[in-house]
Amino acid sequence: MANNTSFHEGFSCQPLSPTSAVIIGKIWAYSILIPASLFGNILTIVVIYANKNLRRPLDFFIMNMAISNLFIPCVVLPYQIVKTANNANYWLVDGLVGEFMCKFVFILADMCPVVSIYSLIGMTGERFVAVIYGTKAPRNSITRRIVLIWILSFILFTPYFYTFRLHRLNNNWYCLQRWSPLLDHVAAYRIHMTILVVVCIILPFCLLTAMYAVILITLTKCLPYFKPESKNGRERRYKAIRSTITQALALVAVFGLCWGPYNVMVLVWGFVWNWSNFPSCDVRLLFICAQFMTYSDSCVSPSVYFIFFPRYKRAMKRVFNCRSVK
Repeated sequence: MANNTSFHEGFSCQPLSPTSAVIIGKIWAYSILIPASLFGNILTIVVIYANKNLRRPLDFFIMNMAISNLFIPCVVLPYQIVKTANNANYWLVDGLVGEFMCKFVFILADMCPVVSIYSLIGMTGERFVAVIYGTKAPRNSITRRIVLIWILSFILFTPYFYTFRLHRLNNNWYCLQRWSPLLDHVAAYRIHMTILVVVCIILPFCLLTAMYAVILITLTKCLPYFKPESKNGRERRYKAIRSTITQALALVAVFGLCWGPYNVMVLVWGFVWNWSNFPSCDVRLLFICAQFMTYSDSCVSPSVYFIFFPRYKRAMKRVFNCRSVK
């Protein structure tokens, strides 16, 4: 969530000093992620849109995650490339446009993972209802839930409209987050960070854990005793639900691996090290790698769909076959 974090200038780390090789390496890494992320997420959206059999709630939530992931290559990574190329955090655009971009970039950067987290909760909740109660949510309910996900995610970061502002220092403009003069900056920042941690990390983790635990227990103990029309019908139903649960778990696991290390390090940095300099070069290197992993999630997630989801592989082949025929 804290994509607005930056390193303290007073910390010197020779192996990671901004030499030409380091700068070029970072820019190349970001530049590779941009087309890969654009291709994967646009392909996901096109495949779902073009195939009428991909209209389950899981598919709509996956499309929602793909849409939110597009903001990473379109907004976040270009900003990182410009910042890395200039070897500074100063803002290149001033005036009203610069002020708007200062707020817009960081709101989108921090909203994207929250939209994905809540989408994962939505698809898990849909599976939970289907397994426990044997019912499916109506399609218009899915639409309302997706809209609600974006509204809630936006509300969480509305303080950014006030806190992110352009500041002029040494004849350069900087986009900085400051809660002052309205509130004490350190106290307000910690309160807001605590709210985000609880609402976007702790509660979702507890909900996902609880729902998957109940689902797995139900599948293991109860579902074999349900009585559909035939034994074969029961087995097909069991296999279909188990496959869907496995796919949803894969998405949760990938998201956790990509975003977990970074969020843990941000929490330690803020609440243990009090936003001071990193204690060693190794820790700073780990932080850089963890931050890069968050950006790579926008590339990895689409790969999961087309590697582990048979329906998506078949749908992708149909899309390309239709294009080749035309």
